[in-house]
Amino acid sequence: MALATTTAPDVVLIAVGLPDIDGVQTTSNIMRVNPVPIILVTSHHDAATVARAIKSGAMAYLIKPLRKGELSHAIELAISRFRRLFHCSEKTKP
Repeated sequence: MALATTTAPDVVLIAVGLPDIDGVQTTSNIMRVNPVPIILVTSHHDAATVARAIKSGAMAYLIKPLRKGELSHAIELAISRFRRLFHCSEKTKP
């Protein structure tokens, strides 16, 4: 998380279920400190995990195992969604 909050990455990939961190919570933390396009990668696709991912601010969600070409499309989608969302937010600020 430190690297994602102290640099300006084009996109961040985070695994949802790691032994030492909760990827969804980490996404929420990063988005609060230094919003960047984040893609969550997981083998979990239950409704509760997907709902948490949406609430966290993730721009894309990939289910493992990844198929050929899926990652590049998700990266394009995440960056596009992020730019649209944050560009609109900047326009509405007083």
